[in-house]
Formats: sequence, C-alpha cells, structure tokens
Amino acid sequence: MASVSAAVIGGVLLLGGKGSVFDVAFGALTLEAMVSLLNLLGLPKPYRDAVQGLIIIAAVAYAGLRMKKRD
Repeated sequence: MASVSAAVIGGVLLLGGKGSVFDVAFGALTLEAMVSLLNLLGLPKPYRDAVQGLIIIAAVAYAGLRMKKRD
C-alpha cells in the first residue's frame, strides 16, 4: 500500500502509466514524512493506514478530475 501511495502522490496515473521517477521519489519522501509525523503524534497503525487510503482516494479523484477537464 505504501508503494502505491507514493506513486499516486508523485502523480503517476494508475491506468495511464504516465509519470517520472523523480515524481515518485518526491511522493515517497512526502509519504514518509507524513507517516513519521503521524508516528510522532502517537496515532495507532489502523489510523495511519486509513490516512494512506484517504490520500490514495484523494489523489485518484484529483487525477480523474484533471483528466476530465482535458477532454
């Protein structure tokens, strides 16, 4: 789940396969910073997983809206 989250945060389109290695690296660093922050706040693992899931949903929805505007 972490690798998919990092790719989605980096802007990789899940169905289109478009993206770059640098964007995915940025997404991985961003995700790791967010997970570290949640750890410092003392959130349990299920809540951290829920946050990752919400990030994936939000990023996919944003990419879908962006692609819809192009058409």
